[in-house]
Amino acid sequence: MVDKDISIQKRRRRQKEDLDAQMLHRSLEAMGTVLSSDHAHTVENGSILARVCQIVGEQDALEFVAGDESSSDHDLMIQLQQLCRRSGVRYRRVTLSGEWWLRDSGPFVAFFGADQRPVALVNPSSEKYYLVDPVSSQRSVVDATTAQQIHPIGFVFYRGMPDMMQRLRDFAFLCFRGRSRELATVAFAGLIASLVGLFFPVANKILFDAVIPNSDVPLLGQLLLGFFVARIAMAAFSLTRSYTLMRLEAIFQNRLQAALWDKVLRLPTRFFRRYSAGDLIQRVGLVDHIREVVSSNAIRLLMSAVFSVVYFAAMLYYSPKLSMVGLIIVAAGLIITSVATAYILPLTRKMLEISGQINGSLVQVIEGVNKIKVAAAEKRVFAYWARKFAKRERLVLRAQAIENRAAALGGALPTIGLAAVYWVAIEQLMVGPGQQALTIGTFLAFSAAYTPFTQAISDVAGIAIDIVQLHPYWERAKPILDEAAETPLMQEKVSVLSGDLEMEHVSFRYDDETPWVLQDFSLQVNTGEFVGIVGRSGCGKSTLIRLLMGTELPQRGTISYDRKELSTLDLEGVRSQLGIVLQESAIIPGSLYENITFGRICTPDQLRKAITVTHLQEFLEGLPMGFDTVLPAGGSTLSGGERQRILIARALLLEPRILILDEATSALDNVTQEKVSRALDELGVARIVIAHRLSTVRNADRICVLDEGRIVQEGPFAELAETAGLFRELLKRQQA
Repeated sequence: MVDKDISIQKRRRRQKEDLDAQMLHRSLEAMGTVLSSDHAHTVENGSILARVCQIVGEQDALEFVAGDESSSDHDLMIQLQQLCRRSGVRYRRVTLSGEWWLRDSGPFVAFFGADQRPVALVNPSSEKYYLVDPVSSQRSVVDATTAQQIHPIGFVFYRGMPDMMQRLRDFAFLCFRGRSRELATVAFAGLIASLVGLFFPVANKILFDAVIPNSDVPLLGQLLLGFFVARIAMAAFSLTRSYTLMRLEAIFQNRLQAALWDKVLRLPTRFFRRYSAGDLIQRVGLVDHIREVVSSNAIRLLMSAVFSVVYFAAMLYYSPKLSMVGLIIVAAGLIITSVATAYILPLTRKMLEISGQINGSLVQVIEGVNKIKVAAAEKRVFAYWARKFAKRERLVLRAQAIENRAAALGGALPTIGLAAVYWVAIEQLMVGPGQQALTIGTFLAFSAAYTPFTQAISDVAGIAIDIVQLHPYWERAKPILDEAAETPLMQEKVSVLSGDLEMEHVSFRYDDETPWVLQDFSLQVNTGEFVGIVGRSGCGKSTLIRLLMGTELPQRGTISYDRKELSTLDLEGVRSQLGIVLQESAIIPGSLYENITFGRICTPDQLRKAITVTHLQEFLEGLPMGFDTVLPAGGSTLSGGERQRILIARALLLEPRILILDEATSALDNVTQEKVSRALDELGVARIVIAHRLSTVRNADRICVLDEGRIVQEGPFAELAETAGLFRELLKRQQA
């Protein structure tokens, strides 16, 4: 009977994962095309799916780790979910609408023909799509006829962020990886544009050394034609470069935003305790700032470097002496900028730190504005903010003053440099006939190359300084980028849990300077067993729940589900099979249906069962709009018992194998609590119930009494009530 029940639960869990994946796809809708709600397809061979995904991933340098998808799960959504989770890749489902093959939407997985076999659709040239067969590896251009045979459902992929990013170049690698074609296009267009630009110095030399002295009208016409063609060519290459840069910017932003939020959502809960909400918001925003600077300036740096090398080579060709003069002026400008940057960096670091503190305090003020008003503390709060704000603004003004001085000195250098170049040039021009080291045409050709050279060097210097100034930003963002994910990618896949869990000699405290919350704690819960946890406030009951969820890790001992250590399991897979109601669980602003489903898709039977178990039928019948009734944040329009029953229904919705309730029925009246308890008994799931009101656990198979992080008593309700000890003491207090 138990095996049959587990089999049913396994099938339902697969359905749940499918539906959860659909919801994830819808949540990413703004990042691409419109999503579809059609049913997932099936494939018979997981290796074919892995091959298709690998072909699609090659364009963006994604790597897929093939596994045993074909061994048990034949539903495409399940296979794809397993494959992407193992490979650290996010995916979503898209609808292929209109003339999609004429638009650039990136590579994706699709299904072709009457048998709906998986194929790869790639667009390496961004102009047309190719259909790649995973078996034969044959490519064919997708046209209107081919598109009619492709099912209008596809899957696109997003790269996840590595667990650790030690250096800024690792961040740049994440942005640029897999975009070698676009980068090569930008480099080639820039190189050709700079080479074409060399026509103008050459034309100047010919014009003043040959055309004007000799009145050579035909040669003048050729030069004018050359000017026109060169301008057209430079404009065309500049347009190509700008278009490619714009495309790369969009790709980088899309890629990094997906990777960043994937990383944030995978961070362990303990990470968020280290920083205030406002501080974290600032740090996340700095990551996008780093992306913007790296993605745009790195390419501009490459282009400006190419321009400067090409034009400096032309300068050396025309006059090595003048080139050295220009180089000295440029070096002086670089020194000024570097010194200014050295002074600005520590100021920027302090500014960012104070900004994080200000952001953190502002979020706290907004969240606690009622408490501030009750305490009449508005002036003290404003004074705290004003001190921080003034300190930051003083740093901003100091940094701006340094920048202004550097800009003033740097602004004078071009004039000084031009004067020095003219001085040396005049000396070379004013020599005896036949002894000139420099002609008028050669000098003008040098000038035509010198101007774009100085501009390119200025760009290189400015970009380099911008990248150097990213260091304080990187330091602020590094805790997010450097923190290991809660669940490593290669954690063991979780099958359907039977309901057995065990804690062996677990000891835990929140940090090294605080006392132990749990000490040498052991607990075993079997399938279908009802275990109550009671004790004084602060004895570790709620901490026990966090450990079972995996949001906290024990310093000693092990926690196991179905005899597998929790530390080796995929935490997301474990939590998806737990029904949990915490003390801090709350009603969200939205409809009653949204509060129960909580963003998950469920079957009507599952929803009906959750409503029945929690006895919400009468409550629903009294609502004119039923499930569509809108509830405010916190459920202020509901009674405490109604709120708790909704939260329990939320936990029961997907029929978990283990139910964990932390003071989840404290607001229910005795009659309703008895009804809900009997309904929960009939479910046959393992239950861990933390209760302050001891009548809640009267029917428990076993009650564990905690005191100072240890189990001091254990047994059925009646036995503990008759035995001298903490439980009987608590019971007498409540009865009194």
